Amino acid sequence: MQFIVRIPSQQVYSFMHLKHRYHFNDTNVRDLEKKELGYIHEVIADELIHAHFGNDPCIYLTDLNYIINYTQVQIDSILIIENTLYIFEVKYFNFDLTYNGELYYLANGEALHSLSNQLEKIKKLMRSVFEYKVDVIIVKPFFTNKDQKIYSKHADHYLTMHNYKAFFNSIEKPKFYNQAVAAELI
Repeated sequence: MQFIVRIPSQQVYSFMHLKHRYHFNDTNVRDLEKKELGYIHEVIADELIHAHFGNDPCIYLTDLNYIINYTQVQIDSILIIENTLYIFEVKYFNFDLTYNGELYYLANGEALHSLSNQLEKIKKLMRSVFEYKVDVIIVKPFFTNKDQKIYSKHADHYLTMHNYKAFFNSIEKPKFYNQAVAAELI
């Protein structure tokens, strides 16, 4: 596997190194801790993907930012195996969710539109660019909190710390990756 190690943003990097020596105000700390936790869990997902596909002929890209059709899109990670793009949106939530096959819901029944909208936006934009260049585009959220539960009959629509291995194992052993698509993404 070819990949580039994810590096934290300058803001997260500075916070990680200064938080024990400098007193941040409460407003900044909450935001920075959330960003730090997001980075840490993106690295966890990277390590799991690398552990599974590390010896295979594929490419793994992380922390990508694009402007497609005048719309900014940020993608946590893309795994290119043969003519398939696997796009993972890493999420670390401290709360359980319910998923009905279309929308994610909080315990109080409120729809979590931001997640569903983000996934749909990524799907549409990536299809608009790569529809005729790859065979399949798969977009999945990857929930990395091992204590989080997702109540659903559609466990194949998302990854958790409990089902990711089965999904990775279901992917046929790659023989190559689409170098033209990889070059376009970089």
